[in-house]
Amino acid sequence: MIAHVIPLTRLPARFSFFDYLIPEGLEVAVGDLVLIPFRGFTLQGIVCDLVNESAQKKLAALKAVIRKNVLSKKDIERFFRISHAIAQSPSTLMYATLPKHIGKARAYKTPPSPAKKSPSISSDELPALQELVAFIKTHPHAALQGDFETGIALAHILSSHLALSAQLLILVPRDRDADMLRTALKHSSLAVVTGTTSEADRAAIFCAWQEGKVHILLGTKQVALWSASHLAHVLVLHAGNDEYANHRRNPKFDPREAARLLAEQHGAHYVSVDTLPRIEDCKHECWSVPFFIPDPQELHPFARFIPLAARTEKTAYPLLTLSLEEAIKMASQSQKRVLLFLNRKGAAKRLQCALCDYVPLCGTCGNIPTVRATEDLLCDRCQSEMWIPEVCPMCQKARLKFVGVGGEKVVVDLKKLFPHLSIGFVEKGSDVAWKTADIVVATEHVFANLLIPFTRYNFGLVADLMADLPVGGVDFRATEHTSRQLLRLLFLAKREKAECLIQTWIPARLPDLIAPTFVITEELRVRQEYKLPPFGNIFVTKTGTIRNPVNTPDEPFVYDGRYVE
Repeated sequence: MIAHVIPLTRLPARFSFFDYLIPEGLEVAVGDLVLIPFRGFTLQGIVCDLVNESAQKKLAALKAVIRKNVLSKKDIERFFRISHAIAQSPSTLMYATLPKHIGKARAYKTPPSPAKKSPSISSDELPALQELVAFIKTHPHAALQGDFETGIALAHILSSHLALSAQLLILVPRDRDADMLRTALKHSSLAVVTGTTSEADRAAIFCAWQEGKVHILLGTKQVALWSASHLAHVLVLHAGNDEYANHRRNPKFDPREAARLLAEQHGAHYVSVDTLPRIEDCKHECWSVPFFIPDPQELHPFARFIPLAARTEKTAYPLLTLSLEEAIKMASQSQKRVLLFLNRKGAAKRLQCALCDYVPLCGTCGNIPTVRATEDLLCDRCQSEMWIPEVCPMCQKARLKFVGVGGEKVVVDLKKLFPHLSIGFVEKGSDVAWKTADIVVATEHVFANLLIPFTRYNFGLVADLMADLPVGGVDFRATEHTSRQLLRLLFLAKREKAECLIQTWIPARLPDLIAPTFVITEELRVRQEYKLPPFGNIFVTKTGTIRNPVNTPDEPFVYDGRYVE
């Protein structure tokens, strides 16, 4: 007998499996973890098939079986399907996914649970949550509207109603999200896998999950590829978060799509949750938006839109409209704090010559540096600091000017308007003012790293100073991202019982983007017309990409929309 074996190492995409002789007396099955000689080394590998003949004349023999039934045949087919689609070898995908010490994995023991706090859902939100639970029961593939607090509540409900041997997989984009969710779930069989989990613990959890001894697995990215025993639900929180799309390190797979394939393999419910349901998950009418009643023709009850171009709103300070000033005064008089969102660092967007339009770049990496309030330049990519040149390096004229408004400039202007209030700019590496300042000017760092679910911050006003910034993105998902960002702000305002102001240069268009049903319906129509995901493929890999494929997928597996065919 001959075994097709996938070596657990990084290999080019043209390689799939290698043939090895099975010594007499050695019992080998598909999915076993074996020890193989490979190019002068001894490696681990996964048996993907057993055959009687091989096209190769000279074959090496398997050395030993390390662990039985690490993967099932369907698990291996799933790995091949994903690797085929992302033009990676199955060896590379398995090497990055499977823990390194499975053969020596110890028995997993659930660590002592930290002090847990049960999710506290308000009575006015309970009907919407019950609607979501009922929707999940009737739809095997559900895309739901809700923020992280909603997701935690759903995770709590699903974990509380798990059958005796059923399993629940929960995916989150960041380690911090996993840590927060860990403290909210009350279950005796919960395992958490993040980037900080040791290899020994990772191997123990993998084996326990694969054998059905762990009933709830909470983790980031790689756990979407792990084999399960009796999977009942897959819950993806922050489903539209860009951190799921791994563009920096190989293998570049999308864990959301991998988790969907895993759910299909087990006949489990696939549930994704975000403030705007992910458009790729909304095909076939499988989405629900119970929190906001969408009607783009009427003023939204939770938001007030302020046109930045209106003459009646003009002040001496950019982005600080008259309506915003009045709202800040009202919140201050009520002893409430103010959160102003502007995802721009520095005092200005860039430095540019008014004569020749030249933009000075970072001399180290070529990035456009940020203009700081100290009147120097800082590269956000490589952290190089530069003095502002006196003349334009291109035309040698003293016509350099600041273009755009940054968060630091807004803070300077606010201090002039409200000298009696404490004002702070919160960004990555500088968040001292987050809990102390009366007025917080915040970047995306606040939503990604500082907001804690079920915690209230005494905000009386939340505002987006320039809400249409994401609309100008080159990605076809720009509308989706803008809508999700606006709805995220509305969820925060609703939970804080605060007024919500949205400042925009396009007041005729932006109110439509806080109507989830309108946005989803329109996005699905446009994407179907232009053959974009989920109705078309951005790129397709061909069968010839990988040598000796076990099977050729009937449908291509698309993981990202930034690549053009």
